[in-house]
Amino acid sequence: MPEGKGKIMINKLQMKELMSIVLFVVVFGAISGFLFSKVGLSAVSALRGSVALEAEDNLEDMEGKYVSYQVNYPLGEYLETTKTTKVNGVSRGTVKESSSYVVLDENRGIFMSIQVPADRCKEMDQLTDEFYEALENDTEIQGEGLVVKGSLDILTGEDLDYFLDTMESAQLPVESVVYHISDGRIRGNTMGNVYGLSILAAAMGFFAMLFIIMTMKDPVKKRVGRYLAAHPQVTLGQLENDFASAKNIGTVWVGKDWTFISGLKELLFANEDIVWVHTGRERSGRTVSFLVYFNLVDGAVMRASMSSAKKCEEVMNMYTSYPHILTGNNPEYGYLYRSDRQAFLNMKYRRQDSEH
Repeated sequence: MPEGKGKIMINKLQMKELMSIVLFVVVFGAISGFLFSKVGLSAVSALRGSVALEAEDNLEDMEGKYVSYQVNYPLGEYLETTKTTKVNGVSRGTVKESSSYVVLDENRGIFMSIQVPADRCKEMDQLTDEFYEALENDTEIQGEGLVVKGSLDILTGEDLDYFLDTMESAQLPVESVVYHISDGRIRGNTMGNVYGLSILAAAMGFFAMLFIIMTMKDPVKKRVGRYLAAHPQVTLGQLENDFASAKNIGTVWVGKDWTFISGLKELLFANEDIVWVHTGRERSGRTVSFLVYFNLVDGAVMRASMSSAKKCEEVMNMYTSYPHILTGNNPEYGYLYRSDRQAFLNMKYRRQDSEH
């Protein structure tokens, strides 16, 4: 295709196609960005794996990192968290979700907060009993303790209040900053949420990019070039002139000799090849699409999606002035077009040819 020729036509059609996907790209991109903002750093930490919290590590330097920590000396539970279970929207009571424990960090000589899910509370309670038994008998705890994995955070809010109340009742010292690890959570997000939301965010971002790639994979210029190659008697200048005077409604431009429809693989077709134009609608779930159907002499059917049934009617009515084209939703037209193409063409298309 000659450079510079048909530039206005191609640019307008291409812009129309890009604008048709802008809403999808923005929405999918925004959702993807929002989800990544919630779990993005947590997902990166999870993929990298936990870092062992060693005795020599400075807790302030490790703050916010995904760590593994071996609990050896739990003093007991200071907070139990429950959740309400529902079946078909009806409450079935509450169940234990997690428990938080006061834990002695023997290497640093401080007390920390460790939260474990309900299914690990039995292990923690057993370790607590072993700790007090060893303390009473002045012996060492047998076994390797309990390893928890989560982000090293600073305890705040009501959880901190419960921790401080417990420590005050036990007359135990408290540091100015209380560190907390929630087993199976990174920055408050469960591992299921981290992986689930990350996959969802990646999928949303993928689809946003896919919309752009699919739109640009077969650009308007390329499709116009294919049409010209298949119709060597037609020039780009003729298409440009026809497009410049065409009437536009939505994605459809109706010229004197050609119809242009943005978004279709077959971007344009000659009006002389159209035998019937009618309207309709298709439903997919709760979504209704308003369509204009262009039935061609070779049996091909092109469809243009419009914003309303009224717009579809307006497009269809632009073809009433063409003597060889049938318009309207007469059921007989559809039956003949599908079952007896020759009889259909004799109704108007061939009759117009014979008159000429």
